[in-house]
Amino acid sequence: MPNVLRHELFNIISGKSKVSNGAIIQTITDYLRESEKTSGIAKTEKHFKKQE
Repeated sequence: MPNVLRHELFNIISGKSKVSNGAIIQTITDYLRESEKTSGIAKTEKHFKKQE
């Protein structure tokens, strides 16, 4: 993927560029980031339960 396109996509996802569906993209990105955090916590808790 050319660097220009990669940078443009990064700017859209990070919220630095304004696009027509930018708010929706930001909402989805925030949701995915939060899901990633909580799934990591859940995996850690399962690991501790196995050790008990």
